[in-house]
Amino acid sequence: MGYMCSWIAIRTDAKDKVLEHLGLAETGTLVQPASRTKPMSIHQSADGWTFIFAEDFDWADWEQVLDLSRFGLALGIQFEDSAFSSKTKSK
Repeated sequence: MGYMCSWIAIRTDAKDKVLEHLGLAETGTLVQPASRTKPMSIHQSADGWTFIFAEDFDWADWEQVLDLSRFGLALGIQFEDSAFSSKTKSK
């Protein structure tokens, strides 16, 4: 069992322009990242970072980070969280 998703952080005050560029719009609905209730969520921090979280591992690939860097310094992360169990034989 596991979970795979990605996010991009952009140091910008142009959150609306980023959303427009991506063809996204805010819904006003609070979404907890990794809740799997919506495919994407966004947060703008007080210190100037805009975070776009995607429930898709491949979304924050190199090309997407490079493309969004037009709005400011951009950092992309793809991550996988998995849990597994292994059975060991007792002696």
